[in-house]
Amino acid sequence: MLVASLPVVAGAVVVGTTTSSFAAGTSTTTLTQVSASSITLGPSGTVSDTATVQGTSTNGSPSGGVSFYICQTATSQTLTRGPCAATADEHLATTGLSAGAHDTSSASSGAFTPTAAGTWCFSAVYGGSSLYATSTDNTTVSNLDANECVLVTLAPTTTGSSISSSRITLGPGGSVSDAATVVGNVVGGSPTGGVAFYVCHTSITATLTGGPCPASGTPEDAGVALAPGAGATASVSSTGFVPTSVGTWCFSAVYGGSSTYATSGDNTGSSNLDANECVLVAPPSADAITSDPNVPAVAGRAFTFLVTTSGSPVPTLRKRHPLPKGVSFVNNHNGTGTLSGTPNIRRGIGVYHVTITATFGHGKSKHVVTQALILTVP
Repeated sequence: MLVASLPVVAGAVVVGTTTSSFAAGTSTTTLTQVSASSITLGPSGTVSDTATVQGTSTNGSPSGGVSFYICQTATSQTLTRGPCAATADEHLATTGLSAGAHDTSSASSGAFTPTAAGTWCFSAVYGGSSLYATSTDNTTVSNLDANECVLVTLAPTTTGSSISSSRITLGPGGSVSDAATVVGNVVGGSPTGGVAFYVCHTSITATLTGGPCPASGTPEDAGVALAPGAGATASVSSTGFVPTSVGTWCFSAVYGGSSTYATSGDNTGSSNLDANECVLVAPPSADAITSDPNVPAVAGRAFTFLVTTSGSPVPTLRKRHPLPKGVSFVNNHNGTGTLSGTPNIRRGIGVYHVTITATFGHGKSKHVVTQALILTVP
């Protein structure tokens, strides 16, 4: 609150949220108020300050002008009020007073668009006239004004992403990557920070089955740094990912935010599904184990998992390395194998690294394919 417009007469002048008294018995006050207590960083995130100078019936509505100043007092997302010194580098505008009713005059700073998130505080200085003395508001700790500060919140972003191919063939050459573009605004500029990419196996069918990939667990690529692009955009690509089984694999991308921008994501849930984030992995023409190498199970609960293959002739399936107590593997003699059982509650919990082998043919034509299968029992 700006207390100002003090008459030029003999007496004590007290600046701040007080009334100034003079020997002549007159008193004046000046009130200031920002237009909003919270805005969002961006072109539409504007705020202004208004000062109303109260004169006296003897001298009438004050004339002259008010100088407005603006400064950033904190970068956190908590309103942190503070003074704004009336210095040249903080000067925003000087506006002439307009006479109003009841011996008052008012002036506005005009719209101001903050350039960074955090707390921004105004201060105001009435320059005085031939009838009234100068006064200030929120220029020092002695005249702090809680109504003179605004919290500028993080600007929103949108993250869009698209994979490099919608269909690949299982195998070492079947690589796919994801590219993400984060869009900010002209005030905040190109977003900085990083994007984390996640990959999920959403289906084992031969038809592309899109779906979200929740941003949980360990990302395929963590915090890959953005590169600024045209306008208020920034982009980044993941490294190449080689799927380990046939079916649909889907990516998701999560922008981690910055001191200017809020986080955003793509294809992480039902609210931001993206059909461009999934790839169909087809069986290879060569012999292969095509089922998912990651198998979940729960201690004390029965489960069944089918290991599948492609190729000819029909292979013989075997497993190497121990399984949890209560779980077994059976070759079905039809190109599949069944991993099933009930993991022991006391002795079956853990992560089991098992090697599955598929032997195609015999003698000189024999071909052996292996897969590193991971059985997780929490």
